[in-house]
Amino acid sequence: MILWIESIGFAFLILLCWSGEYFSKFRNLFGCTALNDWHESLLESAVIVIVWALVFTFTRKLLKRLHYVESFIRVCAWCKKMSHDDQWVQVADYFAGRFDIPTTHGICPDCAAEAISEVKSYNPQPELALISVSTESITSDDPNISSPAA
Repeated sequence: MILWIESIGFAFLILLCWSGEYFSKFRNLFGCTALNDWHESLLESAVIVIVWALVFTFTRKLLKRLHYVESFIRVCAWCKKMSHDDQWVQVADYFAGRFDIPTTHGICPDCAAEAISEVKSYNPQPELALISVSTESITSDDPNISSPAA
């Protein structure tokens, strides 16, 4: 739409350049000398077309770049939520809301291999030695705890 408006504006400028040639024909009717200098109008039109081509090209590149940048999907670097309609949503909710695509969960081969290697290399901390407690040393005034000797 912007490119069309620019083109119409430059076409209007060319029309203004040539209108001087057109209206100079009417000067003869009123006894004035006509200045038929269509070469000047042609040169003005050529300059306007060159400027239009430059402006049109740069505007088109700018619009392409703008559409390219707007097509990026913003993803949070920490929680991996996605920006959608000024809200941060989970990936599954984003696909359901934006594309009407249901999602499911799985594991990719790289993550599966990493998880398997982590499980295989898991070396639990040495367990602390259990402290044996003599049953005679347990005394309590609580009636719910019975003495082992009883």
